[in-house]
Amino acid sequence: MKIMITSFQWPSYKKGGVSLIAFKHANMLINSGHEVSICGTSLNIETENIKAVNKIFINASGSGSLYSPYKVDRIKLRDEIERVMPDIMIVEAWHTAIGDFTIRIAHDLSIPIMMVSHGISFSPFSYTFKEILRSVLWQYNKYFIFPNLFKKIDVLACLSLTSSSKRFYDLDLARYHNKNIKKISNSPVNFIENNNTFKDRSDSVVIIGYFSRVKAQLRAIKIAKELAQSGVVFKFIGKKEGAYYEKCKAASTTSNIFFLSDDEVSIASEISKSKLILSISIVEALPINLIEVIASGNPFVATDVGAVSELKGGVTAKYDHLLFKEHILKILKNQDYWMKLSAEGRKDYISNYSDSIVNNQLLSAIESIKRSS
Repeated sequence: MKIMITSFQWPSYKKGGVSLIAFKHANMLINSGHEVSICGTSLNIETENIKAVNKIFINASGSGSLYSPYKVDRIKLRDEIERVMPDIMIVEAWHTAIGDFTIRIAHDLSIPIMMVSHGISFSPFSYTFKEILRSVLWQYNKYFIFPNLFKKIDVLACLSLTSSSKRFYDLDLARYHNKNIKKISNSPVNFIENNNTFKDRSDSVVIIGYFSRVKAQLRAIKIAKELAQSGVVFKFIGKKEGAYYEKCKAASTTSNIFFLSDDEVSIASEISKSKLILSISIVEALPINLIEVIASGNPFVATDVGAVSELKGGVTAKYDHLLFKEHILKILKNQDYWMKLSAEGRKDYISNYSDSIVNNQLLSAIESIKRSS
């Protein structure tokens, strides 16, 4: 079967959640015998290390919000889709110019479409002025652009079928419109299956992600500074660039805070050597980092966003500075508690987020499209 996968990002351009999962989905389908073409918005896609029959670059940008209008080479995108003429079109993530116009063109050409949703951005991630304003500027898309796009898809693949988070607004809409809904979980990329025990690991907390106000690293830095005398080390892994990174660096006035570039260290190794991963983001739907963490046998402390609360092997809570500090210390200083969380996380990974599980979910979704088309 000919399958085309469109994603704004691919790993050769930017290693983020969407790009890594799109790459994983493409490889799973290739390994299952399908003829896969990939399409993205960076010329680097032509160097992507994957056995795709076509690697297509389309000049496109924008999210479709009022502050980020669409820009896309629609003529080339249509020409390439008509040239490939896939049996199934897979679009990774809403709110990208290339994805939204792929849906429109594929629908015009009567190509069945599966949207792999990585979350929705209509609601404010927090109740600050900037986030409320951002949400207001998404409302035109929510009520005029998105409903029209949504009607054109045949299958919605979601990270969770039970979460009540506003990040899964499309799941409620799919149920209302009786759309074909499938679960396709995220699965880990950077992890080491090892037997490092509590005593083998250092009293270190790892925070992974690009530096941004939505990742909220400044919250973690505040905690780190207050724990400087306790011997706990905080390692921030991400590209050391941007205004928010500079703010984080300026705020890091204690010697227990380190910044590591994600292209200079092994994330998997850093996870395996630490006792705890902290995810303090305000925006995640189901972060790959946390799945990598439980696969590695690490406990975590995370903000209750998206479907994070469905993960076992850690503590999930609404953010509270003192509460998070207490959770961190309890896990780091209590070996029995650490081992309990570690075992729960590993079991959850094997049962729900391993490559074999996700591969079966993906192939099941593809089969459901074949049967209905």
